Amino acid sequence: MRVLIDSGSGSGHKIEVRPEDLAPSELDDGRGSTAIYDLSVYYCRG
Repeated sequence: MRVLIDSGSGSGHKIEVRPEDLAPSELDDGRGSTAIYDLSVYYCRG
C-alpha cells in the first residue's frame, strides 16, 4: 500500500508500507474523508 508521509515541511512523499504497520492516530478526529495513521518503524541491521 502506498501512503503519503508528511513530516511538516515540504510537500511530503509517498512510500510503500505494510497495512499491519499502520495504526489509527490519536490526532484523527474521524470526521473527515481521509484518515491520519501512525506508522510503526522497525530498524534492523543487515
